[in-house]
Amino acid sequence: MKELKDLNRTQKLTLLAVCKANKGQLNARWSRAFIQRFFPEKSRLKYFRKALDKLVSNGFVGERPSGRKRTYSLTKKGISACKVLKEEEEIIENGI
Repeated sequence: MKELKDLNRTQKLTLLAVCKANKGQLNARWSRAFIQRFFPEKSRLKYFRKALDKLVSNGFVGERPSGRKRTYSLTKKGISACKVLKEEEEIIENGI
């Protein structure tokens, strides 16, 4: 399994999108279409699905069947990674 430092930029942005959609909660689940709304780079949406699948296989995001669709939720590993990514994002924005 990959660790947070091994993720590429698109996977990190996808993880942040899942975190924003779920509001950092462990039991909130949303569809891929809903999570895509929170993805910041609309020009790179074609990579979103592969990045989400990689996050599921690496244990950052959980996947569950819900009717005909799949829903995605954060795991404990994903929540801790989101906290680290948000701190890095704040440091970059503030120029510290």
